[in-house]
Amino acid sequence: MQDSKARVLVVDDEPQMRVALEDVLTDDYSVLTSHSGAHALDLMAQDHEIAVLLTDHRMPHMNGDEFLSRLGDSVDTTRILITGFADLDAVIRAVNEGGIFAYVTKPWNADDLRLKVRRGVELFRLTREVMSERRALQDLMNSVPDGIYFKDEKLRFLRVNQAFQRALGVNAADELIGRRLSEVLPGPESTALEDAENRVLSERIPAEDALRADDRGETRRWFSDSRAPIRNATGQVIGLAGISRDVSGRVKTEEALRTSERRFREQSRVLNSVLSGMGEGTVVSDRGGQFLLFNRRAEQILGIGPRRVSA
Repeated sequence: MQDSKARVLVVDDEPQMRVALEDVLTDDYSVLTSHSGAHALDLMAQDHEIAVLLTDHRMPHMNGDEFLSRLGDSVDTTRILITGFADLDAVIRAVNEGGIFAYVTKPWNADDLRLKVRRGVELFRLTREVMSERRALQDLMNSVPDGIYFKDEKLRFLRVNQAFQRALGVNAADELIGRRLSEVLPGPESTALEDAENRVLSERIPAEDALRADDRGETRRWFSDSRAPIRNATGQVIGLAGISRDVSGRVKTEEALRTSERRFREQSRVLNSVLSGMGEGTVVSDRGGQFLLFNRRAEQILGIGPRRVSA
């Protein structure tokens, strides 16, 4: 049966310290041990389920803050630094470069150590949940054919999906994140779009189905843009969300329909003009004898009026 306990890695070059820490934590956690930073890096490269890392600061070849710095952001593990003396500089370096969650001093207090490890495990699990939700959101966004984007109150991109990225013609989302559209694609079109977004932010009212033309490609494309302000828990507007849908097919269909209707009206006008100019009475009826069309001479001959179109 697989151990359901959270995994904790203890890194210390002194065997007695590794044993002592393992004795404190083994009842509540699955404890792994390592004798050096280099060995611990190898372990963590293979095991991504380590929730908490406790590392000594003073170790030969690679001290604790150097080890944490080399670990970087490659894993979600919560880091705790153990130091046997008041080395403030080492703690500051570990905070700035290694992203430590907490530190403890030797000799440690067992209850305090357990508390920090328990909170570290909770942070690891919370981080994993948040990352999982972000991945699910990104997968969902990338599955939608419409372009989706989020911006801050300065109209800088926070997140975009692949459809929006492709529509702009950029190679990677990193080209957009933290930048305004007018910085990526300068020009009057970008300025007009940002003006419309600023109105949404200032008026705090969503704008739906705003039609715009895009002439950057070989053929003109049409997009329907919908935008809405993003509010925090207190109702303050902190950004903007937008959806951009390619409606080129719809616009072409509507234009073809309008063209067809214009042609039909013109043809009807010509046909009516021809019929009105004929001296003979002319009628068109269906198989049931219902009049579909007749000219003025037919009205006179048959004694029917414009509104009497049936036999």
